[in-house]
Amino acid sequence: MNKFMNRASFIKNNIFILSACLLMFFTILSGAPAAALDYEQEFTQKIDPAFFSSLIARKGEPRAIFAECQDCAADLIMYAVYKSPNFYLTAKLPAAFEKFISPEVLNSNKIVFETYKKGGSVFYGRGTAFNLKAEPLKGLSCEITYVPYYINGGVNSAFICDKGYLKITMAGGQKFDKSKAAAGLFNFIFSDRKVRLKKKVKYNQYYYERGDYFGYINRGMPHSPDLYLNKVLFYPTHKITYNRKISGHPEKHKLDMRQAVSFLRPDYPLISQDMRVKKSLVEDHIKVKFESIEHSDLGSGQNTYIYLSYGPGINYFDGPYLETNDQFHAPRFIFNKDMIFLESAQFYPKNSWESFGAGVKRYEEINLFQLRLPVTPISVNFGVLEQNHSFKDNIFYGKNTFDNRQNTSDAAVLAAKQSYDEPVFMPFDIRLDYLDEINDKIINYGLLTDTSELILKFDFFTQKHRGNVINNEFRTLNAVYPAFSSAALIVAPGTKDEYIKTFEEYMKKYGLIEYIAGVHYRDYFIEAHERSERGMRTAYLKYLIAGADLRLNAVANSFAAAPGDTHETGIMRPGYDIFMKACEKIIKKNKSEFFESDAAVFASSWNIKVREAFRDYLYTLRTARPAAVQKKALDKFIKLYAQYRLLLNQKLF
Repeated sequence: MNKFMNRASFIKNNIFILSACLLMFFTILSGAPAAALDYEQEFTQKIDPAFFSSLIARKGEPRAIFAECQDCAADLIMYAVYKSPNFYLTAKLPAAFEKFISPEVLNSNKIVFETYKKGGSVFYGRGTAFNLKAEPLKGLSCEITYVPYYINGGVNSAFICDKGYLKITMAGGQKFDKSKAAAGLFNFIFSDRKVRLKKKVKYNQYYYERGDYFGYINRGMPHSPDLYLNKVLFYPTHKITYNRKISGHPEKHKLDMRQAVSFLRPDYPLISQDMRVKKSLVEDHIKVKFESIEHSDLGSGQNTYIYLSYGPGINYFDGPYLETNDQFHAPRFIFNKDMIFLESAQFYPKNSWESFGAGVKRYEEINLFQLRLPVTPISVNFGVLEQNHSFKDNIFYGKNTFDNRQNTSDAAVLAAKQSYDEPVFMPFDIRLDYLDEINDKIINYGLLTDTSELILKFDFFTQKHRGNVINNEFRTLNAVYPAFSSAALIVAPGTKDEYIKTFEEYMKKYGLIEYIAGVHYRDYFIEAHERSERGMRTAYLKYLIAGADLRLNAVANSFAAAPGDTHETGIMRPGYDIFMKACEKIIKKNKSEFFESDAAVFASSWNIKVREAFRDYLYTLRTARPAAVQKKALDKFIKLYAQYRLLLNQKLF
């Protein structure tokens, strides 16, 4: 044991001396960058008989239809899906679209808007919806349901998530002109042809990470994300929390594992609570508690998001909320950094449950946060929080007085205050400022810090918050596909082989390919070195270092246990903890400079090069290029991937 500890101490004090000799080797393997995918390329959108046939062939899978409203200066995405015997079209209309809905729809029957559970019973009924049965085209019978933002001159009492919801049921078994159906529906639902199908679509902005045109989508920001990835120091994460109430370790592990691997299917995304409701996936035993609705995600409008964290992840939820017990640790996804530049994204520097508003106030508070940083705070009395400790301080809350800020109009802020029915997404320039601030806060907190305590007064852009910055939220709308946008999955020690075998089972059952978002499945599962929250965070830090400094990564690899070794830390030999703690201290000392070094630029360039090669291959699939072209693109990716894995798997000694 002393031998290992002494070696770890030596490495801790001589990291860069020991690792410099690898730099020349790494440089030799560096090749020319892969050809970048053209994200501005335009394609003709065809909603034709082949489109409807594809829906039938892939029953239950959504496919997007793109429309535009020039008067609104906005696009609309509608999803088409086939569930025997009917076709369904659904969309969430922005409030600006409502004035263009045809009088025939807005003067139709008024009904209570209802959602349904798995068994068919009503989950909840709330607010007013318009319901119309019509024949927009000869031979095409439809039922149209629309939940308006406003009704009878006032605000609709529907939940925030339901306002603007449009659903069209196209009765199956009919013979209608499928080449005119979509355009005919839009002309019927919207007045004066104000909302039209787009003739040209930049599909690469939406489908760059997948091999076909199916699934829910979220466009990347129009700026070139790769130019700003140096601002994104950390990878987003998401912890599998569905089974947190199960105390038995073997049972919880099996359920977590199969759930996580299921998300690696291209037709099985992480979806929001609202989408679960709209798809009637709510279990029959679940009930809405209207007496405490303001304190729920449904009542405060937070149920339309997928919750990720920027950094190593929330430090609870392996078991029941905030309980520190002996639960088996849940696996957590690591996502690609460019996810941070998805257009429809919100950011919040703590868990949103620690906001000071409830219901609509909570929704508004988070909306306002997206538009102005910093915020001029007001005084809020916490009251007695814990152990009779009470104080009064400056805390960010709801409706504030904002300072002036460039590139964010007062009109936008005013609109956010007056209308809380639509989510506000953080603009690009503010997003960059937010990243600078939260990068610093996470580094200071500590990448290996595993405490679950809440900080009663942490500072963020001069605002005082209650919560914990490591539990920050990065929220995207509706759905996220780990099969397309994740980079790795951290799993508990001793379970990696089980995950690999389960994925191989799914490969045979569902026809999955070997590469998960451009990572070979045998490399995708990362095993923590010990069963603890710290062990999971150490695995995250190891992955972070691999993408920022290949020399440090080579030193860390050298601690890997030889086959047959038995010791208290499982897959790593003693001294690994000391070395990883030293790496954390290096990052704390150098902060963003660690991620801007020549070593980091080199590692990042390889990551981007391999990723782009895989996306070039996916492009050949979704555009149905000849088999020889597809093979050439795949071979190029595999060659680059093999070189990159050689870099990542190097050991220093």
